[in-house]
Amino acid sequence: MNSKHLLEKNFGLQSHSSSLELLIVLFSSLFFLLAHSPIYGKSKDDLSLPSLSSLNKISIEEADHSHFIKRRKEDSRWFAPDPLNGETLKGVVLLTHGLNLRPSKMDQLAQFLRENHYIVLRLALPGHRENIQEQQRIKDRDWINTYLEAIEVCLKLKKKFHLPLYSLNYSLGSLVHLNSILEINKMKTSNRRNPFKKSILLAPAAWSKWFTSWPYLLFFLPDSFGIKSFSHENYRVEETTSLAQYRALLKLQKKWNAELGANVSYLQSEPLHIIMHPKDELISLKKIEEFKREHQEISMKIKLLPELSPSISPSYNHLIIDKWAIGSKAWKILTEAILSALET
Repeated sequence: MNSKHLLEKNFGLQSHSSSLELLIVLFSSLFFLLAHSPIYGKSKDDLSLPSLSSLNKISIEEADHSHFIKRRKEDSRWFAPDPLNGETLKGVVLLTHGLNLRPSKMDQLAQFLRENHYIVLRLALPGHRENIQEQQRIKDRDWINTYLEAIEVCLKLKKKFHLPLYSLNYSLGSLVHLNSILEINKMKTSNRRNPFKKSILLAPAAWSKWFTSWPYLLFFLPDSFGIKSFSHENYRVEETTSLAQYRALLKLQKKWNAELGANVSYLQSEPLHIIMHPKDELISLKKIEEFKREHQEISMKIKLLPELSPSISPSYNHLIIDKWAIGSKAWKILTEAILSALET
């Protein structure tokens, strides 16, 4: 069936339709495709980034066991010291979560940074905002676009308060961060090869264990197909993780592995601090150590957490984002390591 017959079928056009009518339909179709593509169809509302004007209007509750109450809306959120005193502020931090993880589960880290005089944008990536339809059609491009937009918002604060910009990313968030900075580095029009002074990667998905590529075996299933999540029920956004999300993650891993060699210099200006548990179920410490040996020109430090004593069950060595998941002792070591990475 040729394109004209397709247009006739889809839009109810008759064979004697005028050239003008066909032209209108073609332009309308092109506009529809552009408006709904992951690259051109994003507006600031779609990205769900809070406005800068909301910095002085938020109130931050203390992090306690109400932390486990599921939020009704998982949007990006500011955590800012009150009052916003330029003399005491230490920096701006872009904080990003993991795959099928509630963005609000990063709030305890955000609160900790806020108490230590950092402004934090706790980001909510598309597919993690309690919208199952969004999760089922997600593309890797959506995550990159959202992260790049968040960087631009944070840079406005950096300029306003004359502060350094940092990133703190967990699991998938680390992979999105590395790919986004790689992309910025490839933009010849940009005079900033890397906008971050330092980056901290918690259990980074850029170095996953070999068996995490199993979704490739399900190539015959649609993106919307959901696979039951085995993560803790209080932490996951949805009961299932769509193949669309797994495929987007694998695509970012493939891009990272394929393009890193030719662009490794973009990491030289950004000290990388990696924090993880040595027995992480998903991330390969061996791969990270091999990467460090092969790229000695990159400033890279690895901090390993001690044995965890979580108050949740089942427990996961990969889930190192709050004190309920890792225990008070490991939480103290984790937060001290984060502050040390930011301030030394």
